[in-house]
Parts: sequence; structure tokens; C-alpha cells
Amino acid sequence: MISHDEAREVAGILIGVADPIRMKIVQALLDGPQCVGDIAKVLELPMVNTSHHLKVMRQSGILEHEKLGRRVLYSLNRKVHTAMKGPDLTASFKLGIWELFLRKAPRS
Repeated sequence: MISHDEAREVAGILIGVADPIRMKIVQALLDGPQCVGDIAKVLELPMVNTSHHLKVMRQSGILEHEKLGRRVLYSLNRKVHTAMKGPDLTASFKLGIWELFLRKAPRS
């Protein structure tokens, strides 16, 4: 059985993706690191809203960030994210003893 600490860690990561906007951010970042302005443009959201979601995702451990001058570049955390090559799958996320697999989403 999963320990309480492991369950808390998994729940924290799930909080980071448990929102439709944050799911779209994950999909956008599968193509590589991006700054908040680029992500906001793709999602058609104000930068302040996008920044809030990125903060939640960073706190949950899903994202890493790197400051480049005045810009911050966001990417998926390599400790929990693994890119996958295959006909149906694009990525997986390690959630303690569980793993979440992402299927390729149709591009609109």
C-alpha cells in the first residue's frame, strides 16, 4: 500500500495538472521550453492568468524554470516527465509509484 507521504506527493503533482488550462500548458510545453508570453499567446489568455497557472505547476513540481535576463523560460521537470516516441504516446509523468501516460492530442 502507498504510504501517506507518497500519496501526498502524488496528490501534489496531480493538483498541478488538475485544471483544463494547466493540461493545455503541459501540451504546449511538450514541444519544448517557452516563456510566459508565448504560452499565454498559444492559450489566448492574459499573461497574469497564465503566470498564476505556471506558479501552481512550479510549486507542484511539474515545471522547471530558468531566468534569462528579464524572461523566464518554463519547461517540464525532467524528474517527473519523460518524452516518449511512439505512434500513440507523447509523454509520461512519474507520480510516485504510479505513472500517467499522455496520448498524442489532435492539433487544431
